[in-house]
Amino acid sequence: MLWALREAVNATTGLSPWSLAFGHVPKGPFTILKNHWVGTEKLPVSFGKSAADYLRDVQERLQVAEQYATNHAEIEQKRYQKYHNLRSADKHFEVGEDVLVLIPDNTASKLFSRWSPAKVIAKRSPYSYEADLNGTKRHYHANHLRKYKVRVESVFYDQCVYDISAADTCSSSVNSCAVIYDADDDFGDVRTVPITLQVPNQCELPSTKIDYDSIKHLSKNQQTVRSVSRVL
Repeated sequence: MLWALREAVNATTGLSPWSLAFGHVPKGPFTILKNHWVGTEKLPVSFGKSAADYLRDVQERLQVAEQYATNHAEIEQKRYQKYHNLRSADKHFEVGEDVLVLIPDNTASKLFSRWSPAKVIAKRSPYSYEADLNGTKRHYHANHLRKYKVRVESVFYDQCVYDISAADTCSSSVNSCAVIYDADDDFGDVRTVPITLQVPNQCELPSTKIDYDSIKHLSKNQQTVRSVSRVL
């Protein structure tokens, strides 16, 4: 292949790369054989064999190279498929489902692409979909679509909702929590946050759990500091 490129005449320069580099026309093995057959040139001594024997050897070497390349290509294709399937997944979407569409900002590179929300309105084939993007209906392949999952940045948790034996004078304590999705099974059975929050009738304050008899020997300032440290 490389030799064919070197001796092929370029359409722009009118000469082969070999001629431009070395100043004469290249002469490969088949050129020598051709000149020998037409009677313009004799076989060089370095050939060491007749033209028929040389062509037979070339054919055998090409067959060996073809067999090796075929076997090696099959092995490498299986290796490529193995590593590709580690992160690939079969994509399927339903009509009416919210998706993300890959839209290139620059046709020169995929690095300047962005994902925009859209809705599937029709399914043409298992991997071909029609989506509504900002009022425009366009046809997309499944490789250009992703499932649109709404991510919750924070959740407010009211501990009074889960404390049934709480007192009437309940002061709400709000904390930020992590988000666990339905597909996450690493945490076992987790109680979900209720949709509607209702403040119970009773809520026991942390300050009511302090035994003031055990700290009555302290001064007022020391009792206040001690109480705050126990609540925390």
